[in-house]
Amino acid sequence: MKSVLASAPAPDLHVNYRYMLSWARAVATERPNARILDFGCGAGPAVRAARAMGLPFFGADSFYGGSEARKEVEAAGMLGSAIREIRDGRIDFEDAAFDLILSNQVFEHVEQLDRTLSELSRILKKDGLLVCLFPTQEVVREAHCGVPFLHWLDKKSPDRRSYAASWHWAGSSHDKANKTREQWAADAVEWMDRYTFYRRRPEILREFSRYFSLSPAEDHYLTYRMLQSPLLRPLAPLVRIPPLRAGSRMFCRRFNGVVLVATPVPTL
Repeated sequence: MKSVLASAPAPDLHVNYRYMLSWARAVATERPNARILDFGCGAGPAVRAARAMGLPFFGADSFYGGSEARKEVEAAGMLGSAIREIRDGRIDFEDAAFDLILSNQVFEHVEQLDRTLSELSRILKKDGLLVCLFPTQEVVREAHCGVPFLHWLDKKSPDRRSYAASWHWAGSSHDKANKTREQWAADAVEWMDRYTFYRRRPEILREFSRYFSLSPAEDHYLTYRMLQSPLLRPLAPLVRIPPLRAGSRMFCRRFNGVVLVATPVPTL
């Protein structure tokens, strides 16, 4: 993991993608012929950046209706080659195809979690790694619209739109575009209900453990993020001191999400 922390490729990408690409470069250094997949790659920014670095890097996505990513991938000429479309839950790669699978903020969009994990286990080599980062139900701020606690509220509550609108007015929201406060709130709630499936961390660990052995890596991720900031860099070593590690992991789970490093469970 130290080699991951030493790497900071593609500075124009979001820090989550840079973290994932650092994993890719570290694994490629250790395994010169390693193949790497970005599961839930969206429009493919990590795929393009990794291939520019010379890495054998691929992407896969179901291209759900809440995104324009498929059009972008098709326009870039990557659809069906570097990036494959997931159809009927099937990831279009052969068994044991990858040494490393990366996933940045994807699993909160996965409805059929068991089926997806089974597919990832199928295409990952027995000695491969799965590294994923995504928000759970416990995250304080809804990851996509930016409204605190919105995903905690009962879907039957009639007050969710007015609640979201009030946070929009207070400045805590994403993707405002040119919508009125009320329209933005209505769209945000509808999008969240249609395209997110938040689960609690114990449920997630239970489902993952059917296919993978898990190691929490939130402290590793926070260390990486701090090393990217000149202001926070001197404090980065503190995150991984044993007495502070548990607190740093909890902080990350509440404000960013879980970070898991997984290896396949041996099959009989």
